[in-house]
Amino acid sequence: MFKNFLTDEKIYRACEEYWRKLILDLSRSAHQEGEWEQWNRKFTPDGRSVERDGNPMADGWNKHLGRAFRIIQDREPIDELDISASINKIHAVSNLPREELIIRIGLTTKSLAIAKRLLQMWMMPTTTNQEVRDFIRDRIEPNYKFDG
Repeated sequence: MFKNFLTDEKIYRACEEYWRKLILDLSRSAHQEGEWEQWNRKFTPDGRSVERDGNPMADGWNKHLGRAFRIIQDREPIDELDISASINKIHAVSNLPREELIIRIGLTTKSLAIAKRLLQMWMMPTTTNQEVRDFIRDRIEPNYKFDG
């Protein structure tokens, strides 16, 4: 999906738009439309675009939940299930999210299905961090192949 997105600006923008629409759909399904704001900068203080390196390809922060997410899509897929994920606690000032779900993905149909499920879980206020960690442990870690 979106082959050559890192080298073709038009494809990169199409991929960003795909993620934007997906996140909008997921937030609507969770009855949280408009609550997931972008929180990573796309522009430098002088107005120039930040480097288009796939980090983040998409992001969101729900101030009510204190949760954020970041989708890192910085490579072509190495296999059909090219995805890893983790939850990071943010120990900083109060104007930042408390926790961030980070999903690193080589985009395929299979990896996208897993990413969507993770995002759905993360957006639900009743989902605990442990439930998300268990999902990562059970559905992602057994299939993850380190490529470095």
